Amino acid sequence: MAHIDVRDLRMQHGERLIQAHVSFSVEPGRIVAVMGGSGCGKSTLLRHMVGLQAPAGGDVFIDGRGYWGAMPATEQQGTRQRFGMLFQKGALWSTLSVAENVRLPLDLHWSDRTPADRAQRVREVLAWVGLADQADAPVHGLSGGQVKRAGLARAIVAKPEVIFLDEPSAGLDPVTSLRMDDLILSIRDRTGASVVLVSHERDSLFRIADDGIFLDAESRQPLAHGRPADLQHDGSLPRQVRNFLQRKDEQA
Repeated sequence: MAHIDVRDLRMQHGERLIQAHVSFSVEPGRIVAVMGGSGCGKSTLLRHMVGLQAPAGGDVFIDGRGYWGAMPATEQQGTRQRFGMLFQKGALWSTLSVAENVRLPLDLHWSDRTPADRAQRVREVLAWVGLADQADAPVHGLSGGQVKRAGLARAIVAKPEVIFLDEPSAGLDPVTSLRMDDLILSIRDRTGASVVLVSHERDSLFRIADDGIFLDAESRQPLAHGRPADLQHDGSLPRQVRNFLQRKDEQA
């Protein structure tokens, strides 16, 4: 399983600095949360980590190899195949069925497998996320929670070593959000993959994250590292961190 080290990452939009000196690690089999308020760069950090956008400085090391610094393009492509990604709004193709959406990564990366093998894998992960009976359903008929679960199935279908989740509980009611948390834990335990989770849902962060980093939009640098459930009770943390972890009405 992949070991990720983010080292002294500098994040910018054009000339505007978003974050500087971002450093943390993702150990195999751990769930690491990226926390912070609106505009702090959570989703940008995710794009740097999955190879979609180059940072302004620093690097992301995968098993000791710097992705942005010296890794050839062909090796970068192979490295990205070790990742799975759930986008915030699911990013499903509306013209395809649930099973067809989930099968897309296999059609790209499992070309050496038979169609029967790929179909079996799709059925397996749809059963994991509770959508076995929706395999042939059109995407436009799914509920918000089902869209998230279908997107999660697609993220894990090619057996990634690291799963990136961008706001998996956003827009879900409390009961559905709790079920999503349980599903994330179940998949982590079933696959052994590590998880990088972007979220502002405090209950979810406290419930499932093993570690975390807090990005601050005001100072433009990380202000805290650690397990969110532990940080919640640390009165020595900066005001921004305490407000984020304790205020129920704050939005990200």
